[in-house]
Amino acid sequence: MRFIVALFITVYSMPSIASLKLDGFANIGASLTDSKYAGIRTQVSQHDALFADEIDWRQISSAGLQAEWRFSNQVQFVSQLVLKDSADHSLDDKIKMAFLRYSPSPEPHGKFG
Repeated sequence: MRFIVALFITVYSMPSIASLKLDGFANIGASLTDSKYAGIRTQVSQHDALFADEIDWRQISSAGLQAEWRFSNQVQFVSQLVLKDSADHSLDDKIKMAFLRYSPSPEPHGKFG
């Protein structure tokens, strides 16, 4: 995790060296149930359960950001952050992927992360 933060700081402090590409996404969904006794959760890590006559937009909805830093034609860093309702609000929970890609030629490539 410290390596990822250090890489973010390094890239941010040298914007002329790396090109940055940002992509975002979001999905919106609603949950509802007719149960008065058994609460519904789509994930165990969510705070509240859903009961009859309630609509919950947080259980299924999410938003995210994917960043790709291209240092050269051979080296790229890719990271994806996803925000959704969860009991864990740590950065480790929000980072869904982070890796360094090395492609010495068009065919072979390696990913580290």
